[in-house]
Amino acid sequence: MSVRIGKGIYRYEQALTRAGFGPVAGTDEAGRGACAGPLVAAAVVLGSGKKHQITGLRDSKLLTAAARDRVYQEILDKAIAVSWVRVEPAECDQLGIHNADIQALRRALVKLD
Repeated sequence: MSVRIGKGIYRYEQALTRAGFGPVAGTDEAGRGACAGPLVAAAVVLGSGKKHQITGLRDSKLLTAAARDRVYQEILDKAIAVSWVRVEPAECDQLGIHNADIQALRRALVKLD
């Protein structure tokens, strides 16, 4: 399978689905500072088609607090599966922030099952 990422993540997801790799989960993390608090990672599986699209979904740092709350609720309402995990600062210190980030994303994916 040959996919050019520059064509967009949605096309990449479609190619994975056509190749039999599905459903596809999206992941993200927040709080990558062990001294500032926990690291939190989430994984979300959305269905295909317009009824599963999330209105206004983009970088959360670019959204107002009210828009983030609305998008959050819409994700919970429309998602096929959602999980999140929390990694405490002590574990971030022990693993290092990069490894803690990778572990958190993996745990969020495994928790979808």
